[in-house]
Amino acid sequence: MCGSPNPARRVESATRSCRTVCPAGVDVSDLIMKKRAEHPSKLAGAIFAWQGRPWLFEPFLKLMGRTQGLWDRPLPRRVMEQALAPLLRLLAPTAKLPADMVLPRLAPRLLRERYAELTEERGCQGPVAYFHGCAANYFQDGVGEAVIAVLRKNGIEPVLPRQKCSGTPIETYGHMDRVKACARFNVESLSRYQTIVTGCASCTLSLKDSPKWFQGEDRKQAEAVSAKVKHISEFLAEGGLKVSPTRPCPKTVTYHSSCHLRAAGVSKPPRDLIKRLPGVTYVEMRDADRCAGGAGTFIVKDYDTSQKIFERKRAAIKDSGAQVVATSCPACMIQLKNGLRGEVEVRHIAELLREAYE
Repeated sequence: MCGSPNPARRVESATRSCRTVCPAGVDVSDLIMKKRAEHPSKLAGAIFAWQGRPWLFEPFLKLMGRTQGLWDRPLPRRVMEQALAPLLRLLAPTAKLPADMVLPRLAPRLLRERYAELTEERGCQGPVAYFHGCAANYFQDGVGEAVIAVLRKNGIEPVLPRQKCSGTPIETYGHMDRVKACARFNVESLSRYQTIVTGCASCTLSLKDSPKWFQGEDRKQAEAVSAKVKHISEFLAEGGLKVSPTRPCPKTVTYHSSCHLRAAGVSKPPRDLIKRLPGVTYVEMRDADRCAGGAGTFIVKDYDTSQKIFERKRAAIKDSGAQVVATSCPACMIQLKNGLRGEVEVRHIAELLREAYE
C-alpha cells in the first residue's frame, strides 16, 4: 500500500486508513503530514487565517448562503470555474471547482445562531458538549440539527461550547502551528464537560488525537479531554440511546464507513444503530471501508481522480440494492451526493435516527 501508484491507495494514506490496516503498525498518514509541514500551502494558510477571523469570514459565508440560489446555477458556475482556476492552481496543479459539481448548501444563518440558546456564550450549562465543528455550523445539510434533536430526544440538552476548527484540514495543508493553537483552545474549552459528542468523523479523530500536540501537564489535560470524546453513533450505542425510535423506515440501507471515523476506532456502532431502526433492512455493501475519494478537500485538489476513485464506491452502492446510503461524515456526504446525483439517497446516521423519532 505505502508505495502503490494506485490513486485510491494514495488518498487512503492521506485519510488515515493506513493506520487501521498497516500490518507493521506504521502510521503512514502521520509521515505524510510531517512532510507536508515542510512545505505548507500558502493559499490554504491564507484561507485558514481568514476563517480564524469569524467577524470577517462568517458574514461572507452567510451572504453566499443567502444568494446561493442565484450563483449556484449553470452559467454563473461556469464563470466561477474559469475565474477561480488561476487561484486554485496555487493549491494544486489539478485543483478546480467544476461547474457541474454538486455543492453543499451554505447556511444563511449558522448553526450557532439557529440554536443560540444552547451556546456557552448565552450561558447554557450542562455535562454534555456538542462539538459541531465547521461543517455542521457552515452547511445547511441537516446534520447539526439532527444531532441536537436526537440528543434532546434522549433527555440531553447539549451545550454548544466555544470552539475552533478541530484542525484536520489545517494539518492536511501543513500549518502545524495553527493546528496546535486550535488544539490548545479546544482542550481548554472542553475540559469542563463530562462528555463531548461529535457528529463529524474528522473532528472525532482530531479531538481524540489532540494529546499528540502537547507535552507534560498540557498533554495530561489533552488526554483527559480525548477520553471523553464520542461520535454520536458511539455515544448512543454505548448507552446514550435511552428512547428507542418507533417510526418505521421501510427502506434498504447500506453504510459507507468513513476513513477518519475508522481511524478513530469507531466502526461497529454506526452499523448497530442502523440495524436498530424499525423497518430498516440493512445490507453491508462491498468495500464499505474503502475511501469514496472525497478525502476532505481532495475532491477540489484533484476532482478528476476523486471521481475515478468514486466509481468503485458507486458500483458497490448500486450492487447492494440500497435505497439509502448512510455515513457518519459530512465530508463523505459531499462526495456521495455529488457522485450519486440522487440515484441513491444520502443520509447522515443522525438524520436517520431523527426521522425515526418523528
